Amino acid sequence: MPRGFTVLEASRLGGLPHYSVCGGKGQCSTCRVQILGDYQRLPQPDQLEQKTLERINAAPDVRLACQLRPDHDITVAPLLIPATETALPANTQENKSWPGA
Repeated sequence: MPRGFTVLEASRLGGLPHYSVCGGKGQCSTCRVQILGDYQRLPQPDQLEQKTLERINAAPDVRLACQLRPDHDITVAPLLIPATETALPANTQENKSWPGA
């Protein structure tokens, strides 16, 4: 994915379902992801994202996908799975292959 996109935008452009109840405004936290790897290299959360992360008592490796614009390749795990995914059998979710993944 080209630089400059948020993680949420990249997910959607890649055809991956990703929750975002507030529409990417950084207020609801439903798009939150866990950073798998060196989260300390990422740009710091801005004031809006930090406030939302504090409100939900997020761990240091959790960020809002709608606000995070990585400056290098990262791997994330969405923390809330859209209903269409949770309706699948568990083994289907674990082995799901996404284009470009």
